[in-house]
Parts: sequence; structure tokens; C-alpha cells
Amino acid sequence: MKVRAWWRQWDKSWLAVLAVALLAMWPLLSRSDLPQNTDAELHIFRLAELSRVIRTGVFYPRWAPHFYFGYGYPIFNYYAPLSYYLGLPVELMPGLDAVAGVKFVLLLSLLAGAVGTFAYVRPHWGAPAGLVAAAAYTYAPYIQFVDPHARGDLAEVLALGLAPLVFWAGDRFLRGGGWLSWGATALLTAAVITSHNLLALVFFALLLAWGLWQFALPGERQRKLWLLGALGLGVGLAAFFWLPVALEQNEINLSTLLGSGEQDNFDFRNHFLGWRELLAPSARLDWGASEPEFLFNLGIMQWGLAIVAIVGLLAGKERTGRQLGYFALAAVGLIFMMLPLSEPLWSAIPFVEYLQFPWRLLGPVAFMLAVLAAAATRLLQDWLLWRPLPGLLLALILILAWPLSQLPPWPADFGPTDTQTVLARERQGVWLGTTSTADFVPITVEQVPASQPSVNVSLNAGGPVDRVNWATVPQGTQIESTEINALHFRYEVSGAKPFVLRLFLFDFPGWETRVDGELVETELGRPEGFLIVPLPAGDHVVDVAFHDTPARQAAWLLTAAALLALAGGAYWLRRHNAVQPLPVTEPVAGWL
Repeated sequence: MKVRAWWRQWDKSWLAVLAVALLAMWPLLSRSDLPQNTDAELHIFRLAELSRVIRTGVFYPRWAPHFYFGYGYPIFNYYAPLSYYLGLPVELMPGLDAVAGVKFVLLLSLLAGAVGTFAYVRPHWGAPAGLVAAAAYTYAPYIQFVDPHARGDLAEVLALGLAPLVFWAGDRFLRGGGWLSWGATALLTAAVITSHNLLALVFFALLLAWGLWQFALPGERQRKLWLLGALGLGVGLAAFFWLPVALEQNEINLSTLLGSGEQDNFDFRNHFLGWRELLAPSARLDWGASEPEFLFNLGIMQWGLAIVAIVGLLAGKERTGRQLGYFALAAVGLIFMMLPLSEPLWSAIPFVEYLQFPWRLLGPVAFMLAVLAAAATRLLQDWLLWRPLPGLLLALILILAWPLSQLPPWPADFGPTDTQTVLARERQGVWLGTTSTADFVPITVEQVPASQPSVNVSLNAGGPVDRVNWATVPQGTQIESTEINALHFRYEVSGAKPFVLRLFLFDFPGWETRVDGELVETELGRPEGFLIVPLPAGDHVVDVAFHDTPARQAAWLLTAAALLALAGGAYWLRRHNAVQPLPVTEPVAGWL
């Protein structure tokens, strides 16, 4: 009986939201594996590498030991980790692999974006407008096609899926929610920050501005301060990731991330958009072409409904004008930053140039336009007094998005993701370390060395990597190597005279070497940047292990402190904050 009562009271609008999301997810659900010609390939190999390291007992590796011809490099110290850890449980399941893990995260992100947008909009403009907003966001060309399919940018897709959930959780708390919504705001903020390095900056700026905007609106001032506190705690919770990135940025090569000149793909000046492209309708792509061209556009219904909402806002017809004003200003600002007129701001504002592509802002602006679309839907419905209007708008969004749902076939089998395949890709020049620009390589690597035969043999065998430079080992010296885990190597050395143990391993802060249990200073082999261990004559046990630096230890402490503060804040809210009932909105039935 309780189940029946719950079912009668439950808002069936959620079923419609699920249907909208499933249509966008269908190209991924209906096909096996993923294509190899997008960035999804890189994320698949990173997830496979993370799994290999974790299986040896290292839960949070900051070093990828099998990349760069087996010399390793610190990509996991600098690249946002959440997308890989969400895919990891799937990858670890029997019969599944990294391809399934990446596909799971892509699907989860599309669903989260639709759910978060609907959940935020529904209390303000009603369930019908919420469903239109969910469709407007999910089927914005950048969200539906460009990011998950044309680019295959797993981390960015995840950030775009999680961001609407932060707005929903924060808004729910402002409207009388309790400790759960407050805690969810902090946790989801941390999730966005650890999803994608660059969009973390964009979305946190948008969330902070939105939080400050609330002080111009009616409501409890104390709740607004608590909201800002939740956003701040989100930053603290994510410190284990971003603090080492900030403090150790000079330890790696980042120059390749910034372009210079008309021929450089990473120069932001080459990627501004014009009004014609932004406002153009989506067209079906020519999949017979070697490189089908697609548009970086906003979507006809998305910008059309946004204009209706802004006109209503300026005319004073929008009943939630001050709430909506933030999204109108944010949308205008983000669109401006994609136009050539904004070049002086890109050059002047610190770190903005690292976004590389102004059109990357199409993702964040899609959410702003979706909220405006919801307001426009409610405005038009109140004006026309025609209940089926939201259903018509929803249908138009889906029809105009249809061309981008027609994807080309891709091979049914992605192929292996083992160390042998990684080495083959790198030796073929497809990529190095799953990047094409040598970013995140230690700054001490003056010249990336070629692959070494002895290392290649061990990588191809799938066993522990043989990192000893045997050509430099004196005759008669014996070395027996053992891999304790993926980031801890032990060498039992026996030699009649002193020599230098040279390892095919990039040196980097965090590598510690102990000889017979005593910490020793190592040397740097130039120009390759390899780690070198001077050894006296005799029998010795050499341990080379990767540890956290003081910056990384401080980051973990800051995250732990934020966790304690989160628990304390949630406990206080649970005891002292009366949870007010949230407003009930109209269901979806009756207008579809």
C-alpha cells in the first residue's frame, strides 16, 4: 500500500526527463564500444592505466608508470581525476573493461545534466518548463554532439553533467532545504572541480557569482552565507587535486598548452566564433568526408527562447525577474567571451588563455540558455493560455536536434588497452602519454628519448617494467629487480666496485631512493631527465618509490580539514535548522 501511495504522489515528470535523456544517450547505448578517432581513446587508455596501478595497491597514483615508453610521467598529478574514478568500478567488473567504464561515465553525465537542469528549474517555473529546459540543455549542439561524440572529451562532458546539479542543490538549500542539500552543494562543487581542470575555473566563477547574486534577492541572509560556505568547502574538499597542480606547476612542461600564431591550434585567437555560426541551425554531417565539419552553434530553439525570456525580463513580464537576471547576464557574458571583440579580455585576465578555445564556453552557456528557455516557456504559456505549448516546444527542440543524432558507425571492437598497445601507439607516433603536445612532462626532460629495447620487451610481455640501463652496468655486477607495486621498485645489487645505477625512469619530485634503508641523493641524467643512483661497492638493496611531496601532503590535510568542517556544518544544521517544506509544482501530465 505504501508503494502505491508513493507512486500516486510521485511526480511523473521524472519519467519524461528520463525519456528525454535516453534519446540523447541512445547513440551510445545502441552501439558497442567507442570510436578510436576522438579524445575518448585517450581517456580509455588513461582509465586502463589507472586500473593497472590501483590493482597493485596504490589507490591514488599521481604517476602513470607505463606511459612515455615506460619511463612514466605525472599526468595523474595534474589532470582532473574524477571521470576515471567513476569509470573505475565498471572497469574492474568481470567481463568489462576501460571502454565500458568510459562509456558509463559519458552516459551518466548526459543523464545528470538533464536531471540537474530539470530539478533546478521545476520549483521556479514548473515541471512543464523544467522538461523544456532539460531538453534545451541536453540537446544543445555542444552538449548533445560536439563534446561527447566529435571531441570525446570525457572529463569535460562530466563537468557539464554535474554543474546543473550544483545549482539544484544550492537552490534547494536556499528554498528551505536542510543539511543534506547543503552538504550536497559542497560535495558536488568538489566534484565539478575534480572533473575538468579548465571548466572547474569557469563553473566555480559562475557558481560564486550566482551565490553572491542571491544577496540581491529576498530570503534569509544566513542561508546565503551558508551557501557561500558550501561553495568554499567544495574548494577545500578538492584541494587534494588542485593544490599540487598550483604549487607544482613549475615542475612540468605547460608551454605547449599555450599557442602562438595563426598556425597554432592552441592559440585562443584562432577559435573565436562569429554570429553566423553561433546562430546557425544544426545540419546533418557529411560522414563520407574524411573530416566532417560541424558547427559550434547555440541551437535555434535555445537562443530563440532565450531572447523571448530576455524580452519578457526587460518588459517586466517575468515574475521571477531578479532570479532570472543572473542567467541572462551570464549568458550574454559567456557569448561575448566567444566573440572576437573579447580578445583584449582573454589577453588581460590571468589564466583565461589556458581555456585555449573560446568555443569551450558553449557548454556553460548552454545551461544559462536552458534556464532562460524555461522562463520563456512559462511566460508564453501564461500569455497564450495553451497547455500543450511546452509539448510543442519540446518537440521542436528534438526535431532540430535530429541531424546531430545521426552518427557514423564505428568498429564493434575498440581493441586491447594493455601496455603492449600503449607502447605500439607511442612508437607509431599516434600520441605520447595519451597527449599530443608533451604537456605534463617533467621540466627536467630536455629531450624526450626514444624507446629502449629492454623496456619494450617487458612492456610487450605485460610484466614488471625492466628499467635498468644494462649497457652502463659494469661487467660482473649483478642486479635482481623486484616490483613491490607499480610505483615502488627494489633492486638487489652486488658489485665489486662503485658504479652509477642508471634507470630508464623520468626523475620528478616525489621519487625517493633509499640504499640499505637510508635516504640518498640521486642525480639527474641529462638531457633525458632520467634518475641516476650512485652506489658504492658491495651488496646493497636499492628502493625507488614514489611518495607525496610536502605540497601533496598539505593538500590531503586541507581536504581532511574540509571534510571535518563539512561534517560539523551538517551536524549543526541538522540540529538547529528547521527544514521547511519545498513548494509543490504542477505535474507534467495534461500537457504532453
